[in-house]
Amino acid sequence: MATEILNNCHFDSTKIQKLYLGAPTFPLEYKTIAGSVDSIITYDLWTGDTILIGGQYIILQEVLSTNGNIVFDEELVIDTRGKNYVKTISFNLSGINLSLIDSLELYTLTINGKITPTKLIGILIDENNETLICGYDNPLTLESSAAVIGEDNLITFIFKSSSKSRSRIIEK
Repeated sequence: MATEILNNCHFDSTKIQKLYLGAPTFPLEYKTIAGSVDSIITYDLWTGDTILIGGQYIILQEVLSTNGNIVFDEELVIDTRGKNYVKTISFNLSGINLSLIDSLELYTLTINGKITPTKLIGILIDENNETLICGYDNPLTLESSAAVIGEDNLITFIFKSSSKSRSRIIEK
């Protein structure tokens, strides 16, 4: 059984304005602001392409946001393993050339054709400037990538994380 849970919070998952991906060293140490059931994660410094969380500098890569190409979803799944929150970030990049698509596929696939186990966090900003972090407790990993050669030269990436905790708001 899966239940969509983002309908009950201020974050608008249908209108992602910015997505940043970073590869910290796990486990990610972080501080929270107490006072709520879902504590807010704090960062000490954010300078465009670098964020400092819990004493760790993380280099961020911004994913270009155009025409709703970034989709975020979080569901509560209750099964034999108990309650888990499954977060999914998918995005596509279009208008790229064949050699870049080949490079991206080589970067995300091992020599045996399996997906690399890159461990990431995702920071999402919606159109209301609400900022959400996911993958902080159990990292986002690449679940699939697919390239479509044609008029748009499109590549799609899907990242997932499943953990006992929800995504959280992040602020200074």
